[in-house]
Amino acid sequence: MNLVFEPVAPPLKKLNDGSIRVGNSRVTLETVICAYRQYKNAEEIVHSFPTLELADVHAVIAYALRHPSEIDAYMQDVDLEVERIRAEIESKFPSKALREKLLERLKDPLIRAKLSPETLAHFTAKFPAVAPG
Repeated sequence: MNLVFEPVAPPLKKLNDGSIRVGNSRVTLETVICAYRQYKNAEEIVHSFPTLELADVHAVIAYALRHPSEIDAYMQDVDLEVERIRAEIESKFPSKALREKLLERLKDPLIRAKLSPETLAHFTAKFPAVAPG
């Protein structure tokens, strides 16, 4: 049996808007990386995003493992862009009263019990005022 060894480029496409998509899907690179960093394996990621192909997800994970500093820098850029957009939206549509009301609801143990551990951890990290205690 002869195995063929060939270099394979990661199945990533950069679109005009700057987003990076995986394979022939609309799923972004940051979506796959976030899922992987939340300890989801490739099969679980494909199950969550059926437009992805398993081989593409494995290839993206392999790329991320071989290029951690580039992936970290990209994820930081994405976080900065998300924060910029959030700030822009909040400046156009002030929602302080609604935000305070929603944050107050997060203190309710019945509401907290309905949230996934990841979601709860995200909110308590971002908004320490909602942390129990």
